[in-house]
Amino acid sequence: MKHRGVIPSLACAGVIVATATAYAAPVITTSSQTTVFPVSNTDLLQQSGVTHVNRDNAGNTLTDTNALFTYNDGNNGNTASLGVPALTNGQFGLAGRPQAEAEYAGVAGQAVGTSGLPLNVTYALNIAASPAGYNLTGIDVYTGWADNGRDDINVSISYSTAAAPATFLPLTTVNFVPGVSTTPIDNKASVTDSSGLLAAGVANLRFEFPLQENSGVGYREIDVFGTAVPEPASAGLLGLGALGLLARRRRADRTR
Repeated sequence: MKHRGVIPSLACAGVIVATATAYAAPVITTSSQTTVFPVSNTDLLQQSGVTHVNRDNAGNTLTDTNALFTYNDGNNGNTASLGVPALTNGQFGLAGRPQAEAEYAGVAGQAVGTSGLPLNVTYALNIAASPAGYNLTGIDVYTGWADNGRDDINVSISYSTAAAPATFLPLTTVNFVPGVSTTPIDNKASVTDSSGLLAAGVANLRFEFPLQENSGVGYREIDVFGTAVPEPASAGLLGLGALGLLARRRRADRTR
């Protein structure tokens, strides 16, 4: 069992107490198909106020269209990719990324470097809207290519909490090699938890990309699902309201 942050619990007097909660190991479910996957346009990474930063394995900040995120194999006039913005724009694009399709991030990846990390993108969730962070319930990662040469999903995911935003904790690593020869090929890897909760009080999410299949994979979208952690005052009022309702029911039972 692993501990991934804290969630608030109500004491009998309606006082908020931070308690550590254990979760089971993340469950990774994968699938492949020749048609387009539906993706979300309302997940946490697409909310207003979300920002991101891209860094190489030496810790240098990169632009969204740096060559490490816009890999193109150059075959038959393939269109250059949109880069990092394609990962969170709520669009999968056409099946298998045809040559005229720019709706992808061509992630080349890097080995771990002097920063201690490979190529990575870190998303800061909208903490202004939810100061206690977000409870994560699922993450979906999608790839797609015209053949099976650049479609593997190879990414490690870590997170930090609102209570300790600078300390990143490992969540899971996805290494999906479909081995499917269909053309085109689109892939999906879903990360969930048997408890229903992947991590609690999350403020930042980091996606690390080591060296990718054939030096460049077409990542199509990343979706992150979850809910805002209730603020202590709101949760306390809910707890007091529940206690009040219970008290009224008990009084009613006594008068029967």
